[in-house]
Amino acid sequence: MSAAVTRYLAEAPATLSAEFRSASTNALVDPTGGATVEVRRADGTALVPAGTAATKASAGVYTYTLTAAQTTLLDNLTVRWTATFGGQPQTLIQRAEIVGGYFFSTTELRQLAPLNDTVAYTADMLGAARTAAESLIEEEIGLAFVPRYFYGRVRTLQRPPREPLRAWRSITDVAGGAWPASSLTLMGATAGAWPRRRGLWTVGVEYGMDACPPDVADAARLLAREGLARTYAASSSGLDARATSVTYADAGLTYGLVTSGVRGAATDVAEVNAAIARWQGIAVA
Repeated sequence: MSAAVTRYLAEAPATLSAEFRSASTNALVDPTGGATVEVRRADGTALVPAGTAATKASAGVYTYTLTAAQTTLLDNLTVRWTATFGGQPQTLIQRAEIVGGYFFSTTELRQLAPLNDTVAYTADMLGAARTAAESLIEEEIGLAFVPRYFYGRVRTLQRPPREPLRAWRSITDVAGGAWPASSLTLMGATAGAWPRRRGLWTVGVEYGMDACPPDVADAARLLAREGLARTYAASSSGLDARATSVTYADAGLTYGLVTSGVRGAATDVAEVNAAIARWQGIAVA
């Protein structure tokens, strides 16, 4: 099972899905006795208990739908599917993220050619491309443009581990004591005043903007389209994908190409690089 993260919108049903395939033929195959699923939150608590029966959608494909009530909180989920093949139980692991929004809808992405070809470009492919584009842009800029959740260990409480901060959801101190809700509310206004203490804290924070700015959303759509078209369609230019420049000998001219990793370019798309440059270094409260 791929470790790639699939994102689902908060406060909406989320259908988790697993494919079981033959190791020798890669064909979809049904496990003996069906499959079960377990879902755990980032802090390890069970959202769906182990052994919960999954639903067979088609040969080798099993699903489980989280209700809107189960996706109320932003979170990072671990999904474990268990099935038996040849008498041997196997576990497939997925990562799922409950987010407060997307940079853009897959319907908007579908409008960009050649992605309007629903046969060549499936809905799952568009969703994966959107996640990849969102992740790259947020990593390059250092900001989250939609609400997200972080859970992990930090060495200081003087500043949140992710920005912009929306709320502290949980804090467990170095001695294992969980802070009360009143202290979490106070932290939202006074985090910088807390002294640095030795040891590791375990924290959960919600962070990110309320909604993605239009210029960043436009850049992300272009980046998602470029990624899909480059991966699944032949280049219309005929240029080698590794090329960083093109020379026209008869005219005596050489043009540099926008190439990820070359001359400081974050991506191969000039408009995306421009949007990243505009937002890098901007402090968002």
